[in-house]
Amino acid sequence: MTTKAVDIGDRERLTVTFTDISSTLVSPSLVVVTVREPDGTSTAYSTADSPQLVVNSATGVFYLDYTYDQEGRHFFEFVGTGALVASVSGERWVRRSNVS
Repeated sequence: MTTKAVDIGDRERLTVTFTDISSTLVSPSLVVVTVREPDGTSTAYSTADSPQLVVNSATGVFYLDYTYDQEGRHFFEFVGTGALVASVSGERWVRRSNVS
């Protein structure tokens, strides 16, 4: 797996598509997105508590717009529960600015 590199201050739309065993798009009843920053801080966002942040843009498709503010490796995971139980994770390497 290749880790995508981004810069401090970049805002990225982290997107997941949930499908069932037959590849049909299905929306879980609840989606929680957890982001762990390089300093060990983890923050969770959910469709229940933060529907304006964890957006269900179409059946089975969810996203979180996230702004990187620390240099180093960030991990994220989307976990769906209820109507569909599944998880999707990823990581990003965040570079510091060479100018400032």
